[in-house]
Amino acid sequence: EEEEEEEEEEEDDDDDEDDDDEEGDEDDEELGSDEDDSEEFDMEDFEDVEDMTEEKLTTFTEAYKKFCEERDTESGEDRVCLVFGTPTDIRPVPQTAEEFKAKTPYVFLDAAGQDFMETFGEKYMMAFAANMPEEEDDEEEPAEDVDVSKGYEAQLKVWTETLAEVKSMDPKERWQAGIALVHQVLEDNPGNLFESGEKGKECSAVVTKLAEMWSELLKLDDKKMGLYDGAREQLKKMLKSLVDRLEDKEFAKGAYAGKFKVAGL
Repeated sequence: EEEEEEEEEEEDDDDDEDDDDEEGDEDDEELGSDEDDSEEFDMEDFEDVEDMTEEKLTTFTEAYKKFCEERDTESGEDRVCLVFGTPTDIRPVPQTAEEFKAKTPYVFLDAAGQDFMETFGEKYMMAFAANMPEEEDDEEEPAEDVDVSKGYEAQLKVWTETLAEVKSMDPKERWQAGIALVHQVLEDNPGNLFESGEKGKECSAVVTKLAEMWSELLKLDDKKMGLYDGAREQLKKMLKSLVDRLEDKEFAKGAYAGKFKVAGL
């Protein structure tokens, strides 16, 4: 009987070790996921470019990879790089990392800025999801006429409250929190309040207030804002990309054209 108990204990230990190994493998995969998630492009991304070739596509991909690696090198434990826009939208098509750097809006956020953006993003999206009608268990496909108005109303409330909170922050915190607001407008997802155009009048007012906040910020000098070297030009590039998005007639059917005017751009 003692021998049987010892054998059972050994088997249990082996099972525990196997479980540990599996957990370790999962952890390794999770930790490495960001590095392995490389960007892939194809010729369909450049259908409007008449002289696009496979060779240019390869050069484009390699150049973008190098651009991202350079931004990663500039990042560190105390800050991360946030890149705006879609690389395949840039024209003329970049063929070097330097061209990407010149044409791509990007900024660096410290830990506090990252936390704010993550918290705001989750709160913003949860406001939409929590106010969506519950789906019936027996529904095979989602209904096409789902009423999403309450979801957008909840998002608008979060936006209004958060913008008021950001405007009262110290300038050194305000510009980073303001980036989170800009990022959410530019973010392309099914629950995008601004892109939906459902609350055009109310959202136009929010967009105007957001522009006023940035206009006031850009009047301050770099020291007052606590900007790192080169941040002001990167912020302007980011804001110009938002102007382009809001002026696009295909974005919410042009509901925000002329509403986002930032002094100093």
